[in-house]
Amino acid sequence: MFEKLKAKLEKLAEAQRQHYTIETSQFNDPIADKTDWWPLKPGGSSFKTSRLNKLSSSQMKYQLSTGGKLFIGLFGVIGSIVGIIGMLMLIDRTSAGFFLIIFGCIFTGAAILLYKFMAKSVFFDGTMGIIWKGNKQPKFAGQHNATDDNLIYFNDIYAIQILSERVRSSKSSFTSYEINMVLKNGTRINIVDHGKHSQILIDAEEISTFIGKPIWDVS
Repeated sequence: MFEKLKAKLEKLAEAQRQHYTIETSQFNDPIADKTDWWPLKPGGSSFKTSRLNKLSSSQMKYQLSTGGKLFIGLFGVIGSIVGIIGMLMLIDRTSAGFFLIIFGCIFTGAAILLYKFMAKSVFFDGTMGIIWKGNKQPKFAGQHNATDDNLIYFNDIYAIQILSERVRSSKSSFTSYEINMVLKNGTRINIVDHGKHSQILIDAEEISTFIGKPIWDVS
């Protein structure tokens, strides 16, 4: 059973690779030839979920955008209101209140999960020459772990990759865009993924100037 599942997953992965075939000769670079060109972070959003802020001449930071906050807040507000109504109904001994409380908890839980995944900041520190993810600066920036996606050294970055992905569902479809850091060994680390193409291009230019790396744009 596991072998069949593994074969099916490999088939789906291969289909995805063929769908996102890119002519890498346009970059005239051997690293581009061994870099993957399909979306690193499947899914995404139809609007701008993160904004890039310049904190100083040596620091920039990606954080949750106003649209992202409103999106998450909507789930939280709906969950809270429905949960309160459910509790009031239970006080009046209305059995339907129990189901409203469950419904409210689902929405509130969704808001918490969305915040956890969407509100993770990305810092660019020009003084230390690193990018780190999270709200806490690494304690030992000098101890480099090449497999750690939460800490990237400027010196390990080879290029900045911009990709697009068409996301489809039964009721709608939209295009989301990624900015990925391509390392010297061809592996990639995602930095941001959202639906506002013009902002992605502006951000990529700012990051490119800041860290001194070229842009590979196939969006």
